[in-house]
Amino acid sequence: MKVRIFPLLMTAAGFFPQAKSASAAQQYEVVESGSSVGFLAVGKPGFLKIRGEGGTIKGNAEVEGNGFKGTFNAKLPAIKTGIDLRDEHMHEKYLETGKYPEAILTLSEVKFENGIAGKCSFKGELTVKNVAKPITGDCTIDGLTGDTVSVKAATEINIEDFPIGVPSHLGIKVADKITISTEFQAKKKS
Repeated sequence: MKVRIFPLLMTAAGFFPQAKSASAAQQYEVVESGSSVGFLAVGKPGFLKIRGEGGTIKGNAEVEGNGFKGTFNAKLPAIKTGIDLRDEHMHEKYLETGKYPEAILTLSEVKFENGIAGKCSFKGELTVKNVAKPITGDCTIDGLTGDTVSVKAATEINIEDFPIGVPSHLGIKVADKITISTEFQAKKKS
């Protein structure tokens, strides 16, 4: 199963402008209203593709030197797959969003390769249902407009690493790997 934009996803790495001074950390905040988190899960056999969309992200990052660190919270209850019964099972049985409404991505290492635009990779920790696991992923900084930067990020997780369970129905189950993706803008704090 591949998942995009697991409100985690968390996944919002590496898209902040390089600090002008190694000693002056810059603070950025995600603009939640324009953010998105989702997932892509593929079934076994592979003809089934489930897309989840609609989650949002809130979070902050501290940029210093040629890298940053930050924490990003993905709101899981807003994610929908387009089928009400499947959404009910996802939220109540697997993600338990009433008890665990957010997934948390804590980024510990994101290094900019080419300043404020281009591709980068990240390392961090994803927490789902109070279980934290190390993750890595890729990100792209689309550009800087004023004090705002646009970010796209994705990671692949093994669903069995978290206490979610592997969804199945009538002999068709979701593959172990899920792709989570996010897009957002972050604005420099004044």
